[in-house]
Amino acid sequence: MEMATNSQDHGYDVQPLCEIEPRHICPICLMIMKNAVQTMCGHRFCEACINKVVTRGSTLLTCPVDKTVSRVDQIFQDVATRREILCLPIQCPNKSGGCSWEGDLIDLTGHKSSCGLEPVTCAHGCGASLVRTEADEHLSVCPFRQMNCLFCNECVQQSAMISHTEQCPMAPVTCSLCGEDDLVRKALPEHQDIETGNCPNVVVPCPYKYTGCEFQAERIKIQEHINESGTLSIHMELVAKKLAEQCSVVQDMQEKLNGAIRQTSEAVSLVVATQKSQTQMTKDLRDRNVTGRLHWKVKVGHQRATRTSYCSPTFYTGCPGYKVQLTLNMDGQKDGHVKYTSISMSLLPGEYDDDMIFPFNATCFVTLYDQANSPTRQANVTHDIIMREVPRNYSRHGRQVERVFKRENNKFVKRQDLLGPDSRYLKQGLLHMEVCVIHSFYPPLDLVPASAACFNSFVGHGSFVLHSPQSPQMPASPMTPPIVGVTRLAISN
Repeated sequence: MEMATNSQDHGYDVQPLCEIEPRHICPICLMIMKNAVQTMCGHRFCEACINKVVTRGSTLLTCPVDKTVSRVDQIFQDVATRREILCLPIQCPNKSGGCSWEGDLIDLTGHKSSCGLEPVTCAHGCGASLVRTEADEHLSVCPFRQMNCLFCNECVQQSAMISHTEQCPMAPVTCSLCGEDDLVRKALPEHQDIETGNCPNVVVPCPYKYTGCEFQAERIKIQEHINESGTLSIHMELVAKKLAEQCSVVQDMQEKLNGAIRQTSEAVSLVVATQKSQTQMTKDLRDRNVTGRLHWKVKVGHQRATRTSYCSPTFYTGCPGYKVQLTLNMDGQKDGHVKYTSISMSLLPGEYDDDMIFPFNATCFVTLYDQANSPTRQANVTHDIIMREVPRNYSRHGRQVERVFKRENNKFVKRQDLLGPDSRYLKQGLLHMEVCVIHSFYPPLDLVPASAACFNSFVGHGSFVLHSPQSPQMPASPMTPPIVGVTRLAISN
């Protein structure tokens, strides 16, 4: 049981046995002060009462008696007054009910915890008002007391036991169709189930309902229906008809499945082709060179005795530009007993050809690196490949035409010097070349001075000016093709 206690937000509500001094009375609640505190102006109050007067969050207090303003943190506990109040003689608050206890205020709490006439509330929460001596008797009849169900052992409130029993899955029930009483509520649906139940009075369909028989009767009469004369032949006809329908459905489904398989195969082939195309496009974009320069690493390895030619990766002279490729041929021109290698440049069909001007004119500078260990003795080999008036190389149906437009240097490097055991250019089976292609319009050869040792500028478009040691600067004649100055590149370490 829970003891009914007085409110804690005011003073003691008790009956004293002596006259109470005014200084023990709270000026706010007019009761004997509980937990007395004192302000800086000297007035005493219940601690709970003065806390109600203080504005929340405020640091100042206005005394309710003389309106003196003081700080809240200056309020202090009046221990002496508390001790005096707790020693006041009082009588039990339940004296009117017959309790004769008298004692000091400090002992009131201990007495009330055992006083038989103290008001208490029901522990089950039914709200009944009673005294402690009536508690035990009330608990045995309280409608809110907890009880165990006799069938499922679930803990249920006594007032709800009847409604629980009506729904308890373990409560005994009687089948309303056949009268069987040896059942629990949760087993009743299974007992009366049309498909798996065993109640003889449940109306069930004929076992041949899936073939089209619409007969229904109590389960106990179904066997009679099956055994009737003429029923068997009817059932067999229904079964045959149903089988024919199912065969037709299966055939239609098989045809649809075959069609789906064909469509899937076509889709898979298309996806594979698309993936290959995308992979190739990705590779082309990753490997595309549009700088007009190429560092060509020729992997000769152990094939030097059998392989006769090596092709460089394709690259563009710019963006947009012409697509070109170099070829190193091990069987070049033969001069007496000396065999040379040759190097050539080919013009290939490119993606930017529609934006370019043809015929194609360019100079390709090729430097073969000397890989000797001594830097002071290195001697790189530099050759030029001049391409003049090369027509456009068209592709047909995505394939290059048989005719390839290329220009070749037939005496590149002696074969023995390039691939021999004492070769300065072959190291660990690799040759290294630096390639640079400059494309532009070139003048007819008879307009270029034979004594011009070098040209000191490259001009791609617009007005062109020819420079030479023997001639001053002269603008190109509008009636003659533009002239391009070419500087020979010799790349060395």
